[in-house]
Amino acid sequence: MHDLFKKAILVLLLATTSGILLAASTDLINDNQSSYPTWHAIVQLGYARADYSKSWLTHKPGFTSVTSTDKAGYSARFGAGYDFNSYFAIEAGYLYLSKIMFNNINNSKRDAGFREQIIDLVAKTSLPVWRKKFGLFIKPGIAYMYRKEVTVDSLSLNSQSNGGTYVPTIGAGLYWNVSPHFYTDISAQYYASNHDFKSVKFVGLGLGYIF
Repeated sequence: MHDLFKKAILVLLLATTSGILLAASTDLINDNQSSYPTWHAIVQLGYARADYSKSWLTHKPGFTSVTSTDKAGYSARFGAGYDFNSYFAIEAGYLYLSKIMFNNINNSKRDAGFREQIIDLVAKTSLPVWRKKFGLFIKPGIAYMYRKEVTVDSLSLNSQSNGGTYVPTIGAGLYWNVSPHFYTDISAQYYASNHDFKSVKFVGLGLGYIF
């Protein structure tokens, strides 16, 4: 079953890539990309979840118990990019996350937490589905996760103080070109875990502008 799943994913990726390359080559041959290259900007509002558990903290020296964690909430991503044509673009973004909280640490009725920040750089590849109004896209890339040090009674809540790490990221979604300049999209983005930094999942609804 696992091998079948991997083969299905591979076939889907190959089919999507082949469709994008075929559509893009046809447009370029027919000179249907006269408005490119150009720039775009987008704001995405949504919900994100960081996979920090109670055990993430209790495995650290000096911490024995945590009653609960608040690790999900409303989030926003702000992005800008360069469109080579209607199929290929490079986009940089900043993901603002809700504060991650650990409640009743060591049964002291004290809460503490931190706000993790993410900067990403992705290669956006789009496939128009219907009259170039609707389409699919994928966004693989790299991201930088960062957080500051937080202490509780002189104990560090964050073993990687004032530092960050690089992680791979992958996303996909649907877009709708409302007009020649405005578009909306709905997408999901996954940021992988690395060392002490846990993975983050973001789902958002975006409004973009093409210059």
